[in-house]
Amino acid sequence: KAIPTMAIRTFFILAFILHLAPALSAQNTDADGRRQDVIDDLGRITTALETYHCNAYHYTPKARIAALRDSLAAALPATPTSLETYRALRQLTCAFGDAHTRLSSGALRKNYNAAGGTYLPLAVTVKPNTLTVRADYRATETGLAGAEITAINGVPAATLIRDMSKYATRETAALDRGQLTDNFGYYLWLTYDFAQGDFTLDLADGRRLPIAGLTAATIATRVRKPEPRPDLELRYLDQHTAYLSVTSFERSPKGYKKQLRTVFDDIKSSRAKHLILDLRGHNGGDARNGVELARYLTGAPFRPFAYSEWKATPELKQAFKNTYV
Repeated sequence: KAIPTMAIRTFFILAFILHLAPALSAQNTDADGRRQDVIDDLGRITTALETYHCNAYHYTPKARIAALRDSLAAALPATPTSLETYRALRQLTCAFGDAHTRLSSGALRKNYNAAGGTYLPLAVTVKPNTLTVRADYRATETGLAGAEITAINGVPAATLIRDMSKYATRETAALDRGQLTDNFGYYLWLTYDFAQGDFTLDLADGRRLPIAGLTAATIATRVRKPEPRPDLELRYLDQHTAYLSVTSFERSPKGYKKQLRTVFDDIKSSRAKHLILDLRGHNGGDARNGVELARYLTGAPFRPFAYSEWKATPELKQAFKNTYV
């Protein structure tokens, strides 16, 4: 029987999280599978999105999805490994272009890490066609910060970015690059087989450097975590100007509402006449918090949308029943 080990997870922005789990036969272990099983799973992903998503082809035309599904099926070996299986399934899921629809690799990556699998020990910033080293996690040689990488194992930077972006789950190229930047070593492993060993870097200054991979556990001990920032940072540039930086909308609506009340009470008592609102670099979160912020910026009642439409599948109804009844 098909085992529901990989699940498509669709996050709805408003009130709940709905987990969609078609009976995918692909395995989370390192055992090989049958090519036809993976082809069937590609079809199941398509069917699941068409069934549960409110508009599966909003971002990517149906014909383009069908063509990609056929090309991924044609490229499969006779006995795909678990990683080859996951690559095909994730590429198809990402191709739909909905940032809230994802296919998780948790168990696959856990098995790889447990077996001592290694990653590129560098933090890398991804920009259009450019890769720049942000941090070096090797113990002794740490002089690569700021260096531009032109190729890894002979693959040019532009090609690396293009190939890795096939596994990114955002809705724009800029957001995809941000996702790759946040976890470059993981996406390099996910995209290329050579990421499971040593690396050769070509740098813009002409150097060619061999670099040994490090395990995730080793890298984690060397990552310097940034100081946590509050969701809202208020300061005054002068007696007339308040400056509010919003770094996140992720807190629970109740807690966020209290923070906003405190901030705007402060602004009101200061008698500042001008407010600079800085939303750059925030990491998203609950849309209700954005609505609550907007209430302080208008003098008239408003609503964030005129109406909403819901695709009332049996699973959706069950999710509402579980949440509200």
